[in-house]
Amino acid sequence: MTEVYLAGGLKFRCPACDRISTNTDECNSREEREDDKICDWKVYGLFGDLGEGTYVYVKDQLKGGRMVMPISWGLRGVTA
Repeated sequence: MTEVYLAGGLKFRCPACDRISTNTDECNSREEREDDKICDWKVYGLFGDLGEGTYVYVKDQLKGGRMVMPISWGLRGVTA
């Protein structure tokens, strides 16, 4: 798991099950989906973040990657 420090704590919305996760790359909400399986969505998998994540680049480390959108960064469906 990537260490991310955000105002409001480490909370992320899973793009697959729409629940709260504490991991930037994987859903760890342990909630059952509609098909009675536990959600274990991974942002680095085949379908990525389903268009609901963000790309973060850390300049001092010269690294970047996709992650699940932090809840503290905004609300789903809100446009400016």
